[in-house]
Amino acid sequence: MLSSNPQFKKELRQTTAVRLNLGSVSHFTKVIENTNGDVIFDQWFEWPVGSPVQSHEVLEIVLLNYNKYFSNKIVGTYGLVLQKLIEDGHLRVSDSLVDVNNMPTEIVLLFDVSYNAPDGSVGEWSTTAMQGESFEDDRQALIVIEHNIANLERSINNRQQQQQQAAQDVEFHVAPRNSGSALSLVSPRSPERKRCVTNTRHAQFDL
Repeated sequence: MLSSNPQFKKELRQTTAVRLNLGSVSHFTKVIENTNGDVIFDQWFEWPVGSPVQSHEVLEIVLLNYNKYFSNKIVGTYGLVLQKLIEDGHLRVSDSLVDVNNMPTEIVLLFDVSYNAPDGSVGEWSTTAMQGESFEDDRQALIVIEHNIANLERSINNRQQQQQQAAQDVEFHVAPRNSGSALSLVSPRSPERKRCVTNTRHAQFDL
């Protein structure tokens, strides 16, 4: 998908419209009558694409002097080669239109244009761009991970302390001689000599 929104800065004292061409598909803006000053169309246009846009393709923007009864007169044109757009994914353009003789005019065109590849890929450039945009999210995720690790360390330390305390509390009990020679290790906390099973908690981190 490719989209654009044009506006112009100059005192255009005429009825104007804009035609945007990409390949065989054209879009027309609304007609603004009797313009006096900056012309802002405030419109977005989209070109659905079934295959990736090629770097040599050109988005052409044509400013027209609109006439209801006669042919529209071309006031100026602008051609944007899409190579840079494919690399960056988004551009903000401010440049002068050229006339029919390919000479710069005093009319300045301002517009944003963005591109999303059909397959969802955004190229090598996206890695750095997206990392910059998601820096705050990554920082927050790191804080959460560090907090979870600290909790896990505290839990392990507490468990070790409990085990050490339990080992210190173990008493040696020698059975009476009339019952045979026997030596047993029994914790006073487990008078029935039941086997103590410790449930181990697992910490899971989603990165």
